[in-house]
Amino acid sequence: MDRALRKSRLDASLRLPLTAIVCAWFMSGPAQAQLLHRYSFDGSGTVLVDSVGGADGTVLGGATLGGTGTLIFDGVDDYVELPPNLLTGLVDATFEAWVDWGGGVAWQRIFDFGDSSGGPGNQGNGLTYIVLTPEDGTNAVPTGAVLAGGTTSIKVYANSATATATMVHYAFVFDGANDSMSLYVDGIFQSSTPITMDLSGINDVNNWLGRSQWSANPNFGGTMTEFRLYGEVLDASAVAGSYAAGPGGAGSVVGTSYCGPAIPNSSGLAGAITAEGSSAVLLNDLTLVADQLPPGQFAFFLSSQTQGFVNPPGSSGILCLGGGLGPFHQQSQIFQGPSGTLAVDLTSIPVNPVQAVLPGDTWNFQCWYRDIGNTNNLTDAVSVAFQ
Repeated sequence: MDRALRKSRLDASLRLPLTAIVCAWFMSGPAQAQLLHRYSFDGSGTVLVDSVGGADGTVLGGATLGGTGTLIFDGVDDYVELPPNLLTGLVDATFEAWVDWGGGVAWQRIFDFGDSSGGPGNQGNGLTYIVLTPEDGTNAVPTGAVLAGGTTSIKVYANSATATATMVHYAFVFDGANDSMSLYVDGIFQSSTPITMDLSGINDVNNWLGRSQWSANPNFGGTMTEFRLYGEVLDASAVAGSYAAGPGGAGSVVGTSYCGPAIPNSSGLAGAITAEGSSAVLLNDLTLVADQLPPGQFAFFLSSQTQGFVNPPGSSGILCLGGGLGPFHQQSQIFQGPSGTLAVDLTSIPVNPVQAVLPGDTWNFQCWYRDIGNTNNLTDAVSVAFQ
């Protein structure tokens, strides 16, 4: 079928002024944060998947992923080995982690990237490194440290001791362009300190989660839920937004359902929509999922910043969106029931004009679909408040 004809029929079926929604596809929104690597501890076994950069890690020491989105470290010999050279070419970086520390001896490592006198793969005495510990041996507070030349490391400290038996969010920011580094705990700025070192001075052949370059330091004991590495500085608002959004991960449901249950379709079921991923704008990780649609009938998703409640002419369902609608109805975005998904590009929501989602925005989503008997219907709707 000719593409223009297909679009005209879709527009007529929906009975909405979609022809007025001209997508300015070449408009660009604000740049997203440069997320290089993301480890959500999904899956099972000993392969820790990097869902962004493809730099998968290996779980060692006897620990295994159990499909729960977390990894338990025994504090004895469990750790994760990530590929080397993750810091190559970086001037700035932000290290972000969600962990539940079990307490114990100081200088355990949340992460430690660098090298040691023992050589690649081995502990010894730390030579160059950037690390984050839930408790240092002097002030008994979370501490970030870097040694990239010379013999004395530079440290940045949190304001209070780490809570145990609860998940804590850390963001360790290395601002090489402005010669400073900062530490945040649970989205709150703790302190910053000047630096005279560069990431290029770190020989990151040993990139470990839960293990130190120093053989005298104990392994991490506790649970990790997410670890991320950005190739830029996250400012205070971005860190706070990420903390508020939470760790997320594959299959994590976000948003609030409303306008349901929908009117049942010819299959006898009410079409349903959910949103998965993360409400953090900087991650650009949102997938819409529609289910319980009539088999073999085409469908696509809609978006709007406004909610509504109206029965469009010719439709069996309720349109739960209002204002300017953004239809995801490019050829690659149309699917057939009984289910379908769409990875939403948060930099390009197809309203008129095209908009990028911003922290603080609330967007609403719904799925329109054709039904048997030359009619159409809609799912319920989901509202996502972005951080």
